[in-house]
Amino acid sequence: MNTSAPVFVWQHHDAVRHPIGEIKRFIDREGKKQDIPYYKRQGQEFKAGIPEELKQHGYPLFGLETFKDVSRALIICEGQKTQSAFAGLGFQCVTSILGASNAHCSNWKSIDDADLIYFVPDNDVNGDKYAQTIYKLIHVPASSQQIKIVRLPNLPEKGDVCDWLKQQPELHDWNELDSLATHPARDTLQQRLQNIIAENLHEVPEKWMSPVIQADCNWPEPELIKNELLPVEAMQLCLIPEAYRDWISDIAERMQCPPDFIATAAIVVTASLIGAGCGIKPKKQDDWLVVPNLWGGIVGRPGMLKTPAVSEVMQMLGQFESDAKKYYENNLAEYNAEIELHKAGKEALKSAMLSSQKQVLKNKLTEMIDDPIRLKKQFINLKEPEKPIWKRFKTNDTTIEKLSELLADNPRGLLLYRDELMGLLAAWDKEGHESDRAFFLESWNGYGSLTTDRIGRGTVHTENLCLSIFGNTQPAKLTRYLDNAIRGSDNDGLLQRFQLLIYPDEPKKWQLIDRSPNHKAKQRVIHILSQLTEMDFMQRGAIKDIQDRFPYFHFDEESQALFYCWLTELEREKLHTEDQPIILEHLSKYRSLMPSLALVFHLIEIADGSVNKNISVNATACAIGWCRYLESHARRIYGLAANIYHQATSKLANKIQQRELPDCFSLRDIYRKHWSLLDDNAVIQKACDELQDAGWLRQCANTQVMGRPRHPMYLVNPLIKRKDVKDEISPEDLCS
Repeated sequence: MNTSAPVFVWQHHDAVRHPIGEIKRFIDREGKKQDIPYYKRQGQEFKAGIPEELKQHGYPLFGLETFKDVSRALIICEGQKTQSAFAGLGFQCVTSILGASNAHCSNWKSIDDADLIYFVPDNDVNGDKYAQTIYKLIHVPASSQQIKIVRLPNLPEKGDVCDWLKQQPELHDWNELDSLATHPARDTLQQRLQNIIAENLHEVPEKWMSPVIQADCNWPEPELIKNELLPVEAMQLCLIPEAYRDWISDIAERMQCPPDFIATAAIVVTASLIGAGCGIKPKKQDDWLVVPNLWGGIVGRPGMLKTPAVSEVMQMLGQFESDAKKYYENNLAEYNAEIELHKAGKEALKSAMLSSQKQVLKNKLTEMIDDPIRLKKQFINLKEPEKPIWKRFKTNDTTIEKLSELLADNPRGLLLYRDELMGLLAAWDKEGHESDRAFFLESWNGYGSLTTDRIGRGTVHTENLCLSIFGNTQPAKLTRYLDNAIRGSDNDGLLQRFQLLIYPDEPKKWQLIDRSPNHKAKQRVIHILSQLTEMDFMQRGAIKDIQDRFPYFHFDEESQALFYCWLTELEREKLHTEDQPIILEHLSKYRSLMPSLALVFHLIEIADGSVNKNISVNATACAIGWCRYLESHARRIYGLAANIYHQATSKLANKIQQRELPDCFSLRDIYRKHWSLLDDNAVIQKACDELQDAGWLRQCANTQVMGRPRHPMYLVNPLIKRKDVKDEISPEDLCS
């Protein structure tokens, strides 16, 4: 990069004149010009290059702050120097940054409202090519927008408006860089240039026209592109435990988000507090044990308030952790004092034993004396104080080695919460983390154990490998992951373990709600969760036989019959249909899901004051209702991957309608955009094929006869831009 001082600096402003960058011109030793952009990154100082946040929607146009009146002509020229000349004389004028070769990277949609556009190209082939490129990007067939081209007279080869201005007697000594806004002859020059432009207006050359317009105009009416999500059950209040009902309804109403968000997070958090503390034996005589360890998550487009809703639940765990940390710190101070006392006692015994032994040897006594033996027994019985444990309830980011230690100290288990769930799952697939995935798979059932031996850490024995997981994600990110799981070799049952993964409908109507939270309802939930963290399940009806590791509950007589009926239907009907294999694999996990939910609902009732020892029919019926609710969400979620090609088609159709692609484009043009779902050549090709069949696209004839074969080119049906084609795409499927 050139380290000399720039010869000129152009300030780049946004539409409201806020400075966003600078274009600095340098001249090297050979006299060659080099324009380097400098832009702010997250509010910091200017740095060379274009930040990613500006690239996402196209480079911002240079001179956009001059575009104030849509009814006045807007000039498009080439380069900051010519734009500044026009702007200095009071013309509305814009250009792209980073040279003519990057014209297609700019955000030309920001001038869509212009009624009249004049191209003033440089006087050479490249100047016309630059203008033609932009014309193809901004022109909408049959629109009311007028586009003309201006051919300034008497320009030299490669000349521009600055060369024309230097021909004027008032500007014979102008250096082409200084602003003309304060020049004494500004008004005269403005009027003269205005007249020249009016006298030299021309229609856009036919060769500039898009191939779409030049081609056969007999285009079909484009078909609707339907991409409907599978229906799901809405969260009914009757499915929410009565003790949680008012609290969840209150949050959902104030936030205007689906109650499903809060309810699902609350059930997973509640299950994580119970963890391996107890289990349920679903059958009356059999020793089959289920530990209520649950994995779940929320799927929704950005802006659905997933994170704020879940935070309302997670903040309760945060408070428990804060209280536990204070308790730990207080005990740690006492422990440090006790350990010092222990060390002092140990050293005193060592000293006494040494003195006693010396005395024995000195006196050469043959008879046994009591003192050394007594000191030896005291030393053996000297016990080191037990170090206090910081009780933990959740973690957000950890290695499996540290997680093993945390679980060893917290035998009931922990909750792992990640705001971006797909980021967590993707991390398990990275090089060097091959064992992570297996570790988490083993932690799902809640009753496994693990012993790890490391040179540095020593031996860590985790008695109960019980880890709950919860997180959020977006449909597009999940779809790609699901596709790999279904079609690739990644289907090891990991995703099927996310039994409480939901994808609810968006609320149809939004209301402004501004009122105080229901603190009474919230305190009731906090009390229940607090009770569960310390609950002795044996005193609340759990049974533990000599051979059992965990105390367990049973269904009562009525709920036992209800469970048998539900399980029979699952085994005989649901698991023997012609559903997709991944759906059947998911439903097979419901054998443990239903009893787990019934136990969680039962213990919520116990913590809220119920005296029932066995699991009630109310808790059992509620668990069955949840299984039916979750099954509908599982079918919608797995349906994303089952229909990935049609989703990609819908995504591409949306991008075409939003004019993110020119009228004529190639597969490579799409691939280079790095759009979600459209980042695989096979998927892109399938999407283009489907849009061809639907009358949206038409493939160009490949006239190339030599060289490497080119990617096929596609023309966009001009009817797409002439009217609003209703593309029935669910908003959730269009998130990136």
